[in-house]
Amino acid sequence: MLSEILRLLKGTVEWQNWGLNTITISAVATAVLMVMQAWGLWKQRQKVEETGSRESLSAPLFSFFIFSFFALFWYGVDKKSLAMALNGLLGFGYALVLRSMWKAEPFNMKEKIVFWLSPLALLSMIFLPWKDDLLFVILGISLVPLADQPLKIWLARKTGALDLRFVAMFSVSAVFWTIYGFATKNWVLSIIN
Repeated sequence: MLSEILRLLKGTVEWQNWGLNTITISAVATAVLMVMQAWGLWKQRQKVEETGSRESLSAPLFSFFIFSFFALFWYGVDKKSLAMALNGLLGFGYALVLRSMWKAEPFNMKEKIVFWLSPLALLSMIFLPWKDDLLFVILGISLVPLADQPLKIWLARKTGALDLRFVAMFSVSAVFWTIYGFATKNWVLSIIN
């Protein structure tokens, strides 16, 4: 089993390009930021549970991000990118936050519809062959629920249950994903991030 894991690691973009270069530096940075994003998601979940509120939080954002991150995992496996595959596991963190949000306040019809449509992102990545195009569409669509978050804050006139550490970690990681996209010549990550 260990030899199989080592064989898989040796096939990754990161292993094949290891050295003092942009790919390695951005991959290491994204790995560190992934851990920090997981921490930010954990703190976000804690804040929702401590306050018993999901005020100013976008359920569509967390719903869609669960499945878009899992789609990123699948894309990373397809592209042999350890950084992308590991980052895709953040979908579990988004699921924990969304579960806490549901416990704080049941979802309205729009939020339920987004939740039930969101798995299409993952299913399309698994079963359809156009991985780059699909990721481009998924990340493009993610801009809609991403825009919902600042709108909720603006309408409430306060950040409410939103944990700013989560927002900071998400924003900083987007910069390194852009660098990683350029370094690996991945046009999708370069354009969308």
